[in-house]
Amino acid sequence: MKRHSPHRFGRQSRVNEHPREIGEPSQRVIERSVEEPLSPPHRDRGEKHRYAELHCLSNFSFQRGASSALELFERAKKLGYAALVSNTSEMKGGPVPDDWMSFATPPKAWEDRIAYVDPRGSSVAFMVLAALVQNFGEEKARQIYQGLKSTRAEVSMNTPGSVAKLVSGERPLMMYILTNHVGDALRKGAPLDFRIPTSGAVPFYFSAGLLKTARHPNAAKLYLEFLLSEGQDVIISRGEYALRNGAPSPKGLPPLDQTKFLRFDLAKALAEQKKLIAWWQDVTGIQ
Repeated sequence: MKRHSPHRFGRQSRVNEHPREIGEPSQRVIERSVEEPLSPPHRDRGEKHRYAELHCLSNFSFQRGASSALELFERAKKLGYAALVSNTSEMKGGPVPDDWMSFATPPKAWEDRIAYVDPRGSSVAFMVLAALVQNFGEEKARQIYQGLKSTRAEVSMNTPGSVAKLVSGERPLMMYILTNHVGDALRKGAPLDFRIPTSGAVPFYFSAGLLKTARHPNAAKLYLEFLLSEGQDVIISRGEYALRNGAPSPKGLPPLDQTKFLRFDLAKALAEQKKLIAWWQDVTGIQ
């Protein structure tokens, strides 16, 4: 049986004489796609979406990728994570948290010095909340947030605002910071001490893909290929972890293979989102 190699250098990819747009789902993917409603609040009434085929270079892409799809996925899960941070210039050798539970019994020196982000306005803050409840249980998580309340911790609606006060020293302790924020601040010379909690950091998920409805799929595919090749050097230069195995860790951040992570069930967290937010409001008294 004669086989035809795909032609990838034109507007269309042609496999076995059946042309399709580059980036367009194959017939097999279309047949296996499943319709399901989008989760609120992103859904218009009656609107549904289909499975979108993502693009990634792996060892299935002959001579174009080396890592397996599983290796890429596992590393991508760890590229961003939330951990503890303090401003060393302001804390000047004073006590700083070394675990999430440190906030349950905060020393007097932390009063009016902590900031964190409202989980209603930040997906990262919500995931930290969910991870703490999942790993420590409601009672210990309650102690953490009540401890923060006792220090008169400032609660903002966005992460950049809290990071700005952390760097300036106005609020020299931050309950958590995401690696891309702290990496950028360290690259600019901010006096920050970044620590992995003894119980583990909260992992986050980053991804990039080609939309099924992309107006310019060829250009989108080229961008993704750039992102996974030369673009990784740009990411490294900005003080962030790269997807490429063997890439150096950002300045001031530990190697990923030496970082401990909390277990985290994202699907469960999203299913319990309203319940968790209501619980947090009840514990903190913030409405």
